[in-house]
Amino acid sequence: MKMEKLQSIHEIRKKIDKDYIGFIPQNTSVKPVHIANGLFKRFYGCAYDTKNISKISYVHKANGKVPKGQSDEEVKMYFEKYNKMIGDHINFDDFKSFRLFLQDIINVDKGVFKEKSSMIAFSLTSKMFLNTDNIYQDAGEFIAAVISSVSPELVNIVKESLEDDWDPISILFAPAKITDQPKQVYNENKFEDVISYKNNNWSNFLSKLKSSSIVFAKNLRHIPNKMVRLRLVNFFAILQLIIYLFSLESLYDSKKSVQPLLFDCSDNNGSSIAKSSQICMIKSIQSVARVYIYFFKEYLVERYSIDELISSEVPIYEEGKQRKHEDGYTEIWQMAKNDVLEVENTDEKFTIFAQALYDMLILDASAEIKLYLIKLGSVSGIFYPPTTVSKNQFKRIVFSQEYVEILVKSCVESDEIITMNELLNRLYNNFNIIIGGRDQDEQILKQNGITQLDEEALKENQRFFEDKLRVLNFAEIMADGIMQIRIGGNLK
Repeated sequence: MKMEKLQSIHEIRKKIDKDYIGFIPQNTSVKPVHIANGLFKRFYGCAYDTKNISKISYVHKANGKVPKGQSDEEVKMYFEKYNKMIGDHINFDDFKSFRLFLQDIINVDKGVFKEKSSMIAFSLTSKMFLNTDNIYQDAGEFIAAVISSVSPELVNIVKESLEDDWDPISILFAPAKITDQPKQVYNENKFEDVISYKNNNWSNFLSKLKSSSIVFAKNLRHIPNKMVRLRLVNFFAILQLIIYLFSLESLYDSKKSVQPLLFDCSDNNGSSIAKSSQICMIKSIQSVARVYIYFFKEYLVERYSIDELISSEVPIYEEGKQRKHEDGYTEIWQMAKNDVLEVENTDEKFTIFAQALYDMLILDASAEIKLYLIKLGSVSGIFYPPTTVSKNQFKRIVFSQEYVEILVKSCVESDEIITMNELLNRLYNNFNIIIGGRDQDEQILKQNGITQLDEEALKENQRFFEDKLRVLNFAEIMADGIMQIRIGGNLK
């Protein structure tokens, strides 16, 4: 009997993203502001009506064109009618300059605007900027739930920071404030429905997250500027998201280990360290591809028999969409049908069909999990180079100065003084990051297929890392020649 056609690949993907990952990592337009809004509104528990913020600060598009209804004259008339803080006593030229200034401020993290409603996401300084839009924000909401489960103190710091609306930016936007009443209240965050969590495979990942987030929260208490605190928390969460995605294979197969992340401190893209860091990236991305094929296989095993798949029609990418690669789909699916006839093992047969679905996804999807990962890491300051995201681009792990600060403040408490070797141990234990300088680093890398390095290259990379720490005032060489690590300045 001929089987009816499979669900579209798009629908299958949505299902496995929800069940196996917990959010949908599929858009290369994702930006830190998207993660921030999802993260912070879930930490805070509610979001607000931000249409007036959009009204007053959305002056022009990237191409310079003024959106409909957003001219200076229209916006000034709107606020004269609905807000007494901006009346006819305000000089028109001053109002125009003020709006341009507000757009520059709120767009500091390259926010995303919509013409007919609120902004999708933008720089945040207090609760009045938390909006209800959900586009690309599910990843932030997901990692907020995970962090909340291990570090209530980090959540409290964010809540306190958002509650404080006496920062300069919130004061400047006071005319746009509508009400203190939230537009939407969010229930308790959930992440426990993800299959790997239900299978009790999260203990190692959560242990690492708890260790780093508790120390990080303690250090945030010593940062007086709440806007800096919020920014650092967002980038910390983005790093944890990327580590989570790189850990997916190990979360579903306990025999698999998480690939080490070699932090290239050399500033030389031709060095052996840089090339090895690229290989670490490639292997981490490959692990994500493998686990996605596993997800497709599990989906098929639960719903179809091999005979049904052999008799099935060629899947389509999305219902109602033009079939851009119909010939390619037909060829891939027919090859899979032919290949399964050559193997005896049923599990291998399902894997062949799963690989075919993944190949179709890569062929037709405008964005998929690998590109999502690369984009988010690149724009955040984790991967280098920071520009151009393509399927064939080789990135390496080069943490920005801001991330070096986050890493150290997630490993060293404010009243601690530790050795460089202890810091390197903590970076590996908390984040799987290798820099070099430890006796075991070369062996760990070789065990994971990174064979281009020797002990001297790793030691040199450590020296470059020490230079970065000294710039941030995190490291000091003592009279006996031993380097000590502490969080800024001399301890009193």
